[in-house]
Amino acid sequence: MATAILFISRIIELSLLAGFSVPVFSQAPAIDPLPDTPHRLDLAEEKRRLRWESVGGGAVRAEYKTTADAAALANAEPVFAPRPEPSGAISAQRLRHHPPKAARKTFARGVTAQREGRRGEAIEQFNAAVSLDPLYVEARAELGVLYVRTGEISKALEQFELASELEPNSSMLHFNRAWALLVLGRAVEAEREARRVLALKPEEADAHRLIGLALAAQAAGQ
Repeated sequence: MATAILFISRIIELSLLAGFSVPVFSQAPAIDPLPDTPHRLDLAEEKRRLRWESVGGGAVRAEYKTTADAAALANAEPVFAPRPEPSGAISAQRLRHHPPKAARKTFARGVTAQREGRRGEAIEQFNAAVSLDPLYVEARAELGVLYVRTGEISKALEQFELASELEPNSSMLHFNRAWALLVLGRAVEAEREARRVLALKPEEADAHRLIGLALAAQAAGQ
């Protein structure tokens, strides 16, 4: 218990000192014209609702404090940010792959539902899109962001992992993956993913902050 309290204190202290804000980017560089989608998720409200707790062996994880908080988050208005500049080259696999028309239409319906605040429907549509085309990176990335917004971090991580494996040159997707790993208490893996972000995009300041939090988590678990 003392170790967990110390860890939480160190996380809070480091966050305050660094002015830590974790944006989650939601889309890899696009090849085909796609509907505009949110590219960066503002996690300020999510961070306020998170509760860090020990899960044994020095590991920690973050969960939403109450069901009501998670429900409020799920119903919150989506946050949009400017399109980030793509970093790294698009993979050869992505250049060869074009989602079928049915998958693109389903994805577009998901985008519309997401914009209008119908997150449950958006999740259904994005899941349908990846069922039609398992290689649809944009759909997996958007699905992961929606799972973050509803507090389902394990599901978000699964989508971020699949998307970043399909598009390994996207710093945004690796950042998503690193953040989810950190929240789930997998600090060593989170650090590794954040360093991959810097390898692709050295100027990404939030990746440096994420590495700092991951190192603090590792130190607390020793």
